[in-house]
Amino acid sequence: MAEQEGRSDQGYWALWALVESYYREGRFDEAFAIKRQAQQYGTENYRKPHGMWTSHMLTSLHTDDWDQAEEILGEIEDQRNRQQRQIGRMGWLAGLTEAYLWLSGQALQEGEESNRLELKARAFQITERMRARVLLDEMVATRAIEQVKPELREIEQDIDRLTEEIRLAESREDTERLKAQREQLFARKGILRNEAVYDAQPGRSSLATLHEVRGSLQPHQAMLSFQLGYDQDRFGNFSGGAWVMMIHRDAVRAFRTADVHWLQDRVKLLEGLLESRETSIPPAAEVFYRQYLAAALESLPEGVEELIIIPDGILNRLPFALLRPDVETPALARRFRLMVTPSATVWSRWWTEPESGAESTALVLADPDLSRMPTEAISESAVAPLPYARQEARAVTRFMGGESQLWLGPEASEEQIKNRPIEGFQVLHFAAHAISNDSHPELSAIFLAPGSGSQDGRLEVREIVDLDLDDKVIVLSACQSASGQVMLGEGVLGLARAFFQARARVVVGSLWPLRDDDAAFIFEEFYRYLGQGQSVSGALQMAQIKAIEEGLPPQAWSGILVMGDGGFVPFPDGVEPRFHLSGTYLSYAGILLAAALFGGALLLRRRQQPVGAPQPQGA
Repeated sequence: MAEQEGRSDQGYWALWALVESYYREGRFDEAFAIKRQAQQYGTENYRKPHGMWTSHMLTSLHTDDWDQAEEILGEIEDQRNRQQRQIGRMGWLAGLTEAYLWLSGQALQEGEESNRLELKARAFQITERMRARVLLDEMVATRAIEQVKPELREIEQDIDRLTEEIRLAESREDTERLKAQREQLFARKGILRNEAVYDAQPGRSSLATLHEVRGSLQPHQAMLSFQLGYDQDRFGNFSGGAWVMMIHRDAVRAFRTADVHWLQDRVKLLEGLLESRETSIPPAAEVFYRQYLAAALESLPEGVEELIIIPDGILNRLPFALLRPDVETPALARRFRLMVTPSATVWSRWWTEPESGAESTALVLADPDLSRMPTEAISESAVAPLPYARQEARAVTRFMGGESQLWLGPEASEEQIKNRPIEGFQVLHFAAHAISNDSHPELSAIFLAPGSGSQDGRLEVREIVDLDLDDKVIVLSACQSASGQVMLGEGVLGLARAFFQARARVVVGSLWPLRDDDAAFIFEEFYRYLGQGQSVSGALQMAQIKAIEEGLPPQAWSGILVMGDGGFVPFPDGVEPRFHLSGTYLSYAGILLAAALFGGALLLRRRQQPVGAPQPQGA
């Protein structure tokens, strides 16, 4: 039996090699015929490698069999939905993005040549089948996850207990034994959550259509959906290319852009130029604009003020706010309110789900005391002082008014954020250090005070996803809080994503390390406008314009992003600012008090002079 299966598999591989050979030579009809024969080989549960799925689909398309190609995508997704572990579902589609981008690119090319809207709608639907599916799984499976929350919390408590025992362990053997036990609990927690999501079968939920998205867009909004493919495959055939689709309720257009080969190193070059903190915008910003935005923005209908951007691949690291067509034209941050979302389907869910009834208040955690963090839990960058964090935090509570709370120093702790009720706060602001771990995204964390011996002060991704953050606005005034590992199709794996998994509505974060004084300036202005009734993206735009006018370098403001539903207005009626004696106010008050005392003393002296006494000269 094993020998039979071996021969069957050998025949399977031989036929697929022939399929690729015919495909390379452009003999697509013959490739398609051999492909059908190859399907008869292999054991029943034999799983095609990713390359075979791609070839299976490509040969279908070259014979103009669109229905067959989309049927193959359905088979791919059925295999993906059978993966019980989250990383398995991510990896399955990540390895097949080439197929999606190839198929979508074909539809866009034909759609633009023939001006057929149905082909553009087909392309849109294909890319939505690829984008942020695991994140969408988590959002759809909310109820299933809620049912296991008690058990998840128990496991987390056991993890905290073991963390404290590890800290107090007296021998290396005890430390290693306890760490092994903790790793088992980490694994158990992941399995429990993944099983809940898998049992809910969210992978079969409906995805947004182009028609639905156009109906959801307001007249002042447009969506820019990017896809980054290659112009040619390894055989020299058209491979889908790279595109940007401009979507408005009154128009849909698609434009070719530079492919992924062109982009890779240039984004890193732009980041390096910005690190110099030159006050002028580097010419590279104009090059990116011409390659990726010019045609789409020229096609915008009148009245568009807000752009919803769906990046792809390394475009997730591009500071769109910085881009402009030439030195005479303002940067994009001045022209539009900007927001970034991982997919149109994820964005559309915020429009259909009811808003929470949170109070108009903010909870601010700032300048946490890290002196009690275990040595193994901290990094060198995390112990650097944050001299402006308290100023920033007091500005937040001042402009948010109401019952806003400020947790400083030892009170800005992991224990507090986990165990104290936070449902009454509309905004959560973290002014702290953070770390983005590209190699192991699950270890990305915000550094807080421990608060107790059972906490290590690292609020990691695994802990963030268990917080109850329904419809909240999360502001991460921390380094690289919008960054992370970019996984093909799925998007950025990092801190911002974890907050979305916990059902936050909007996350504001930074693509790169943010200087303490820059953050204090930007976020003070951000909250000033948020408290006046602006949307989240509108408040950030006003803050960025202020930074430009004040001469701050692009590195200070262009990497700060609004992710999620940036059009959300948390305080539509505005907020009455709270009177707050910050250092600046105290200085002004001191000057006024001194002037009043001096004037009072002078007046008293005059009144005490006898009648007829000589007046000072010039009186």
